[in-house]
Amino acid sequence: MKAIYQRLTKVSLSSQALANRKFVRLDENVRRQPGHDQGIIVFVLVVGETARAMNFSLNGYGRETNPRLGGEDVVNFSDVAASGTATAIFLPAMFSVMPRKKFNLNDAIYSENIRDLLSSAGYDVIWLENDDGCKKVCSRVTTIDVAAMKDPRYREDGYCHDEALIDPLEDILNKLERDTVIVLHTIGSHGPSYYKRHPEEFKVFHPTCDTSEVQN
Repeated sequence: MKAIYQRLTKVSLSSQALANRKFVRLDENVRRQPGHDQGIIVFVLVVGETARAMNFSLNGYGRETNPRLGGEDVVNFSDVAASGTATAIFLPAMFSVMPRKKFNLNDAIYSENIRDLLSSAGYDVIWLENDDGCKKVCSRVTTIDVAAMKDPRYREDGYCHDEALIDPLEDILNKLERDTVIVLHTIGSHGPSYYKRHPEEFKVFHPTCDTSEVQN
């Protein structure tokens, strides 16, 4: 009983400390360097859930897994590691200014991130969500929950294929009035029902594992 009491006390004190924690501003005077572009600048960031660098043909994988990217003039960063395998960890870490080995989730939640700096610099930041939430990364910007729209054209087994992101993206692009950063948070090939994450016509490699019980 004593051990349980001590553990509960520790959890309670930790929660109280977080509740009283002050939010950290990273830069009070963010400035943009003037550029040469005369038109509106648009930057689209696609967060590809569950993609593994070792299975990219861009990185030398034996199967052609990136046929379209391989045909483009892309810059491929092959030596990259995530801060964790769970969305709740790697997504906040991706937008944090903390280095990977020193990343702390509580510090990240109570601090501005790169997205905040972009907003402070004058960019509109719009987050399109098709996974299980942005883990508080998008809490201070315009967010469109695409999965909640439940468009029947893209629905399968309670989830939306990432094609559902295209319509709202095109709508945003057609109405832009200022420099904008758009984040597309995809469901990607999230498990365990991997085979339900893309339409039938995109199933390139066969046979597919048509069960969520992948251990069997």
